[in-house]
Amino acid sequence: MVDALRGRRLLDLSCGTGHTLAVLDDGDVYAWGWNAKLQCGVPTPDGGGESVSHPTLVGGLLGRGVHGVACGAAHSVAVTRLGLGQG
Repeated sequence: MVDALRGRRLLDLSCGTGHTLAVLDDGDVYAWGWNAKLQCGVPTPDGGGESVSHPTLVGGLLGRGVHGVACGAAHSVAVTRLGLGQG
């Protein structure tokens, strides 16, 4: 159980080599895990390299109507209501 997402409805989930992205039914995307290449889409105080230790809202995707995500080793992509975006 991911306590930070308890009670929320999950629409999609993808795991990369060391990071995870979750899409909730309202289109919010949360990310956590290894972030050395900013593949979580979450800036860290050092500009990358730090891990994101708990599910964190990906602010750059707010209001984009995300329907799905996919993670690779050091990248992530999101499918929005307008098509494919990448980060």
